[in-house]
Amino acid sequence: SPQHLDILLTSLLRQRNALLGQVVVERRPGEVEDGALQAVLDRLVPGRGRLAAESSTGAVIEGTASAFTIHAEDTMVLHDARTVETLLTLLGTERTATASCVILRESALRKGSVLNFESGGYFPSHVSLLSAPRLILSLPDCRDALPDMTYPVIANDPGFFMLRNDAAAALSGGAEAAPGIAYALKALAAGYRHLCTSVVRATSLKAASRREMSDPPGINHLGTRQWQAVLASVTLLKGLN
Repeated sequence: SPQHLDILLTSLLRQRNALLGQVVVERRPGEVEDGALQAVLDRLVPGRGRLAAESSTGAVIEGTASAFTIHAEDTMVLHDARTVETLLTLLGTERTATASCVILRESALRKGSVLNFESGGYFPSHVSLLSAPRLILSLPDCRDALPDMTYPVIANDPGFFMLRNDAAAALSGGAEAAPGIAYALKALAAGYRHLCTSVVRATSLKAASRREMSDPPGINHLGTRQWQAVLASVTLLKGLN
């Protein structure tokens, strides 16, 4: 919405030691009037903001000279001015494809709203044998298990993460849509990693869309022979509900 976009961009513009470049808003036709969204862009990032069709991330990466791209849902707010600077530092490490942080999400309950603290990353949970072997990933609340730490994950929360454009170009040729779980698995199989940190935190005004997911293409992106190497390179959590 225009209101959420205003809050998100304002928090991005307040980030320390980071210059916000081109801003592209992916929108679903018919949901919000384009004029209202463009007005927010013209006011906050004049000459640098435009609207694009949904799932046009590949074209955005191809058309920018920036080394990094931030993907954020419009419900995200970066209260900590160090957030982008911290993620840039993580992406400067060798073979890191994406970086994110712990996300504090607001979930509505019957008697009001409650804040649910969640990890910004997906962890390997278990294996499904219903058909072909599939790795099941979960998004647990790991505030107590990983305080003030940076750790490797299977994939970062798609609601907010930063992407290295050169890694995306090498893995997909810039032709794919917004990087999701398939991209994350492909990056792991190619020797890249995804980092999440609890040193800084972001806030979302909605609950996580999926707390658990499987490798959707099955063994096409991450074969069982690769599980041992991949699982050895990410954080494993046990006993978290």
